[in-house]
Amino acid sequence: LAAAAAAAAAATAAAAGLWVTEEVLRVVPFEVIRRYFYSARHASLVLGAVGHATQMATPGLYHEDTPLHIPCSDGEPGARTVTKRVWRFCSNGLYFGITQYVDAFTEEEILEVEGAVNDKLEREKRARAVAVSADRTPPMSLSVTEANNRYKIFCGYRYTYNEKEGAKGGKQHKTRAEREIPELFDDVDPMPNWLLRLGERAEKVGAVQSKDFFDMGVLNIYTTPGASLSVHVDPKSLFKRPIVSTRFFGDGVLSFGAKGQYAGQRIHTIPQPRGAITVMERYAADMVTHAVVVGDNKGKACSVMLRGCVQKAMDDAKKKKQGE
Repeated sequence: LAAAAAAAAAATAAAAGLWVTEEVLRVVPFEVIRRYFYSARHASLVLGAVGHATQMATPGLYHEDTPLHIPCSDGEPGARTVTKRVWRFCSNGLYFGITQYVDAFTEEEILEVEGAVNDKLEREKRARAVAVSADRTPPMSLSVTEANNRYKIFCGYRYTYNEKEGAKGGKQHKTRAEREIPELFDDVDPMPNWLLRLGERAEKVGAVQSKDFFDMGVLNIYTTPGASLSVHVDPKSLFKRPIVSTRFFGDGVLSFGAKGQYAGQRIHTIPQPRGAITVMERYAADMVTHAVVVGDNKGKACSVMLRGCVQKAMDDAKKKKQGE
């Protein structure tokens, strides 16, 4: 009787286009649920992504944790324990393309980085204000996305994609199609020492083979609750894999397979604890979109992105700079 009642509820909800909870899906036979997919092919795609039908309303991923012991910082004796977390598909156990290093930084180190982020943002905002008041072109290192309540600060290199900014912030007489081609620009300051130290920690825990892999850093600063990051895939024409990020100020959630800015429009979610390093590669980096969905940032937060750049993109950036 319970299964029959749940099936009726699921049928009604599906017909109305509502989100069906995991509790309902646990007792509803898949033969009932599949009637409400767009097609049999759609049902197969969902099963291929998340495995069992009862996982449609859940991330469809699980993680394996392994303790790592790394030397303490600044030559202190002993070692600290970092948790290496590898995410896999529930359906087949294959690697999803996300590895995390939880507690990669001490609380003291986290507070030091958060202070540096605050200082960097204030300096960038002051420099922008001075340039605007003097009717000069503002520095290109600071990008403000008002719709998303987000600041972006570039170090090392700057990039644009799906934007209309050129090297000087203008359209540069480009067509719409040309403006949507990802580009790298060599028009911002180098990475500061505190940002380079994040790369050193990524090397120490095994996230990358060498800290020299990183050519640029980007600070995504979410200033208010509900601040978000648009759905996208990092272009392989600009960036090597893996893409490494570190999380500060507050915990976060990275959404994959997102088609919009609402929780019901995503397939997989990865929690990002404060002080964790997240490595994105393979399937997660190349085969599915990712975003920070509205509502997942509960307060001020910052993701520091560390990327290695494709050599051709860097060469093209230097040519553009020399041709200015």
